[in-house]
Amino acid sequence: MGILACVLGVLLNLAMIAIRHFGPDPYQEAIDRAAAREARVAADLLKYSDTTLAPASLATTVPLPSASPFPIQMVLDVRSQSDGSTAITVRATSSVPVRSASANLLLAHRAPPPGANVFAPATVAAPTGAP
Repeated sequence: MGILACVLGVLLNLAMIAIRHFGPDPYQEAIDRAAAREARVAADLLKYSDTTLAPASLATTVPLPSASPFPIQMVLDVRSQSDGSTAITVRATSSVPVRSASANLLLAHRAPPPGANVFAPATVAAPTGAP
């Protein structure tokens, strides 16, 4: 019975090691979520045509579900494209453990600010004669 318990213990231990090794990486998932969240926040701030965000770098921490938060460096880059769209890139890197993530969003059109008077260009047909 003791030998069976030892064998079962070894097998369960090997299964737990395999799950940790081949399962999802909690550090990578956390840094991916942080980059995607910040990209969505930047897109929300840039949805109006008269808003701007300067490129910025920020040191922060990312929480983990079963461990203490780990430090990351986030970099925001906003670029106007030639077609009038706006490209948003958020890069997040961590040195311990070494991980990196990037989130990219493209705003095709930006809305006018709330309360703005917007006049759509209109084409009026030429008159065809007297009624």
